[in-house]
Amino acid sequence: MEKFLQALTIKSGNFILGLNEYSKSLPLSPLFLEGKWLDFGHSITYYKSRQQLTTQRAFNDLKISGNVIEKTGKPNEKIQAEASWYENIPPSLRLYTPAYLGRTTSKEGTSYYLSYEYLPPLSDLFVFGRLSKLSWNQIFIACSDFLDECVRYAAPQSIGEEIPHLYNEKPRTRVDQFCCEKNLDPDENWIIDGQPTPSLNEAIDRLCDILDRSGRCIPGIMHGDFCFSNILYDTRKRAIKVVDPRGHISGYIPSLYGDLRYDVAKLAHSVVARYDFIVSGCFSITRDGPYSISLDMPDTLEALMLVKAQEDRADVLVWLENNFEVVSWRASKVEYVLKKPG
Repeated sequence: MEKFLQALTIKSGNFILGLNEYSKSLPLSPLFLEGKWLDFGHSITYYKSRQQLTTQRAFNDLKISGNVIEKTGKPNEKIQAEASWYENIPPSLRLYTPAYLGRTTSKEGTSYYLSYEYLPPLSDLFVFGRLSKLSWNQIFIACSDFLDECVRYAAPQSIGEEIPHLYNEKPRTRVDQFCCEKNLDPDENWIIDGQPTPSLNEAIDRLCDILDRSGRCIPGIMHGDFCFSNILYDTRKRAIKVVDPRGHISGYIPSLYGDLRYDVAKLAHSVVARYDFIVSGCFSITRDGPYSISLDMPDTLEALMLVKAQEDRADVLVWLENNFEVVSWRASKVEYVLKKPG
C-alpha cells in the first residue's frame, strides 16, 4: 500500500497513471472476468453501476434505458393508480418527484415512465453509509418539507371514511395471507428476543385502538409508501425526491389523498423497525420455537446517529411517539423476517 501511495503521489493523484507507475516496480497482470463489470469504487462510476441494480419487489418490473425508467407490474390497476398520482399532483409537489414522462397501455398492461435520477435512496445511506448527525438532521428537514407541502392540500371529507382500510382491513388481510402461507396462527402470542409479545392480530387491535384514541386523521396528499427505499436524497440541494406512490386507498381506485399519519408510519418502518437492514440481509435470526425468535441487527454508528437525529427533529417525527408502541415494530419484525426466503 505504501508503494502504491507513493506512485499515486508521483502522478498527482491520478489513479490510472498511479497504477501504471506502481506496476513498474510490482508488475500487475490483467484479470479478465466474464459478465458485466460494475465499478462502485469511484463516484464517477457509482451511479452508472447502481443503475444496473434494481431492487423492486416481485410484482413490479423496472427497465432502465439511458435516462428513462419504465415501470410495469401486477395487478395492472396498481400501476394505473401510481401513474394517476404522478399525473394529478399539484405543480408544487412536482419538485419532489422525478420528471413524469407519461404512460402507455398495451395488451400486456400499463407502463409509466420517469426520468432516472442519479441519487441514492435513503435506504442505501442508512444501511451502508456513514453520514453525520448533521446530515440526518438535514434529511429529516427535507422529509418535513415534503410532508408540510402535502398537508397544504385539503382532502375531500369522504376520505375519512376510507382511512380504516389502511389501518385495519389491509394489515388483517396481509396477516391472514402470511399466516396461511406459513401455517401460523395469527392469534398465537410470540416470544421475541426473550420478551413476551402479543399475537399479530392483537398487535393490530392495539394499534387501531391507539389510532382511534389519537383523534381524527391528518388529511392531505398522501404518498402512501414513504419509506427510506422510496426516498431519494440530493445532498447538493438538501432535498428529497419520492418514487413509487401508492396512488389509492382501497380497490385500486386512483386517489391523491389520504391520512398523513400513514406516511409517517411508513417512515417509522425504516427509522424504528430498521426494515431496510432486514431486506438487505443485515441481520441474523434464530428460530427458538414455532412462535419464538431471536433477532439481531447491528447497532451501527449510522443507526445510532439516525436515532439521535430523530430525537433532535421531534417536529418531524412527533407522531411516532404519539401513535406507536413497541408492539408495532416488533410485529413488523415478525412478519417481514419470516417472509425472507430461507
